[in-house]
Amino acid sequence: MTKKFILFSAGLVLSVCTMAQSVVLRFSGVMDDGAYVRMDSVKVLRTAMQATNRWVEVISAPDTVISFGGAGIGAIESGVTQIVVAPNPAKGHTLVSVEMDEPLPADVWLYNVSGQKVVVATKCNLTQGSNLLDVRMGNKGLYLLTVATAKGKKTVKLLNANKNDNHSIVFVGKGNIQEKRASTHAFNTGDSLVITGFATIGGKMYTSRVVRKCFYSSENVSLLFILPIQGMASGAFSMSDTHQVRFSRSNLQWSATGTHAVLGGGTAAGTWRFAPNPYDTLGTENINASSTYSSWISLFCWGTSGYNNCYPYLRSAYYFDYANDVTNIAGTNYDWGRYNAISNGGNQPGLWRTPTEAEWHYLIEYRDDASNKLGSATVEGVSGLVLLPDEWTMPNGMHFTSGVEASTNIYTAVQWDIMEAAGAVFLPVEGLYVNQFVYSASSTRSGKYWTSTRMNNMDVHVLVFTPNSIRMSNDQVVNGNPVRLVRTY
Repeated sequence: MTKKFILFSAGLVLSVCTMAQSVVLRFSGVMDDGAYVRMDSVKVLRTAMQATNRWVEVISAPDTVISFGGAGIGAIESGVTQIVVAPNPAKGHTLVSVEMDEPLPADVWLYNVSGQKVVVATKCNLTQGSNLLDVRMGNKGLYLLTVATAKGKKTVKLLNANKNDNHSIVFVGKGNIQEKRASTHAFNTGDSLVITGFATIGGKMYTSRVVRKCFYSSENVSLLFILPIQGMASGAFSMSDTHQVRFSRSNLQWSATGTHAVLGGGTAAGTWRFAPNPYDTLGTENINASSTYSSWISLFCWGTSGYNNCYPYLRSAYYFDYANDVTNIAGTNYDWGRYNAISNGGNQPGLWRTPTEAEWHYLIEYRDDASNKLGSATVEGVSGLVLLPDEWTMPNGMHFTSGVEASTNIYTAVQWDIMEAAGAVFLPVEGLYVNQFVYSASSTRSGKYWTSTRMNNMDVHVLVFTPNSIRMSNDQVVNGNPVRLVRTY
């Protein structure tokens, strides 16, 4: 049976109803520290095997109501429709969004776990739409919040993790329903939805971690917002059906000067960093790699994080085992990003990792609209490959043509800054190290990037892009390739 939907935002609620039952999805935005995020919008994508059965709806704050199936919004009972709490558990106080489908006076009561009424806010004039209350709890523990109107009452549980000075309920904001519109989009119980939240934080637009799930019953859907750490690009990229990553802005580099922290405690010689700019390359400078070379190198033999004497400046298989017993260095100390603190990438070990072969493969072939989200480009005279994030809006005045034969994707440094701010990532042709010789980026038209995944004893999977193709291939562990790190989002 086809259901009807009702979607709210900035309480941000999606309701799927039938004559006998209803499925309500309550959306809330939270930071990774539990802080409440007021979302600008939520995008709901219905996936399906056939493209004609897919649809997308964007729920825009504040308090937009979308009716699916043409049945209007009368199926929702008058009065308090939903109460959304974020964060919950709270840290002394939390924001409570009380959703009303009509303006009504209300009493709001807060009870402690013993059933004692600790604070009351009487005759609150709640408006149609979202009404935000700041609820402060004096002690740790479980509380019950009840909102009562002449049409009925609703109660939610609040869990408080921190003490506060007192108990209080303060009205802090309100919103009005801006839009009601009908849609013919269909939904069947068990359909798969892809849900993404958008919020403006500190003047910048951020995208939540994507929720991909089949919905069979009512749920609270928490959309997590994680702000970029130092060195992280802003765009989110799907690397499988279930997870996304954010790339480092530029390629990994190493110098013999200084020291850095390593995983497990202690320090090691040298300094790791991300290149100052995404289009910076070192080319033939890599031939100078040594334990005393004071400048930077960017082409590394596989697994040369410095762990177990696998140093980034060693160029022969006779010196070390190249993580010989490891089939995938991701999550091990042989992974450059996991073992080492990267000076301009958060400067502590364990923050980054190398993408697997399966992740690169998914990115270039299987994520939604994959073929239209990558293309050859030249930035500041350096050739390479542009990757566009899952959520992409072309900046004003910019351009992009997908495909490996694209020749119009030429950007100055200033233009690339604009593309990068919108979430794009650039992989430059860095050069190749083979048999004690470095082929510079200007003498090769092929870019290669290591994966974390070994193919056999001597070969490792690599991402390869040329003017003719973008594909997965392999290269020997004793050769040197650039490294682009990611952070699971």
